[in-house]
Amino acid sequence: MLKEKQILINYLKQHQKKITSQRMKLLEFFLKHEKHLNPHELYYEIRKIYPKFGWATVYRTLKLLKEAQLASEIKFDGYTRYEHKYKHSHHDHLICTVCGKASEFSDEKIENIQTQIAKKFKFSPTSHVLAIYGVCNKCRRKEF
Repeated sequence: MLKEKQILINYLKQHQKKITSQRMKLLEFFLKHEKHLNPHELYYEIRKIYPKFGWATVYRTLKLLKEAQLASEIKFDGYTRYEHKYKHSHHDHLICTVCGKASEFSDEKIENIQTQIAKKFKFSPTSHVLAIYGVCNKCRRKEF
């Protein structure tokens, strides 16, 4: 976590932004959770520990974490969610349309196919997102 803090501090200094204790606390809190959190969830969770956190602080700090390459945005179930980016390898998501759970997976075959398609169409991808929507095993069992 020290490396991530230093990355954020360096980013803030480079962009003439204040290094505040709230930004550092939010980074620490964010890094301790491996969930795909939307800003509202993060706000309510962090306020359990730090009741004085405001909406604006959470939104602005998430934006800074994204800009500093410490977090990435993913959009599913109608929300923009944030997940760790630094030292996390690329992965895709399986998203349950019943409970909203997002499971991460990696598959070399899928990555190779995407590369082949880009070459076929003479396309230079800069990033990609793959999300497969369906019903997870736990929710499917509840239906029967």
